[in-house]
Amino acid sequence: MIVLCDTCVILMLLRIAPDMFNNEEFGCITVQAVWKEFTKTQKFKSKYPWRKNLKNQIKSKPNSEIKKDSFDLTYSAIKMTNNSSNNTRNNKKYGLSPVDCEIAAIAVHNEFSISTTDRNLREFIEQQYEMKNYEPLELINIWLGNKLIEWDDHKQAILDDWIICGEKYPSRKHTRIFQKITGYKFPK
Repeated sequence: MIVLCDTCVILMLLRIAPDMFNNEEFGCITVQAVWKEFTKTQKFKSKYPWRKNLKNQIKSKPNSEIKKDSFDLTYSAIKMTNNSSNNTRNNKKYGLSPVDCEIAAIAVHNEFSISTTDRNLREFIEQQYEMKNYEPLELINIWLGNKLIEWDDHKQAILDDWIICGEKYPSRKHTRIFQKITGYKFPK
C-alpha cells in the first residue's frame, strides 16, 4: 500500500483516478490527519473551490486498522529519530511536524510506501528507513501501465492545472515515461 500524504497531490490524483481509494488495485490509502487537513484548511477551500466535489471520494483508513499493536513504540522511535538524526543531504535535523511524524510512523509500522512531495518527509523515510516514496506522476505512470486509467485530453488538462497552480514539477525520468506511455507532452 502507498500512503498519500499531500492534500494537493490527492486533489490532482483524485481528479484523474476518482476510484483510487475505493479500488484496491490502485494500492492507495490516506490517513485521518491528511483527511482533516483536506476538509478543514482554509487554503484548500480558497485555492481549490472545486474540492468539495471530491470530498466524498477521500476515504481514510481507520486508526484502529493502522495504529494497532505496538504503534506507540514506532511513533516514539520516529519522533526520537526526527529529533536526533541529521539529513544526509544537508546535515541538518529533518524538522518533521507532528503530523509528518505520525504519517512516517504509520508507513513504517505497517510497511507501507508513501507518496509525498514534501522533501523533508521524503528524505526522512528514504534515508532512515530505506522506504520507497512515489512521485505523483510515477503513480499515474504505474496506473497507465496497469491499464487502471486511460489518458485523454481531460486528464491532460488536469496536469496543466497542476502546473498552473504552482505545484511541484516531477522528475525528468517520470515525465519521459509519461510522454512515452501517453503520447502527450508534459506541461511546462
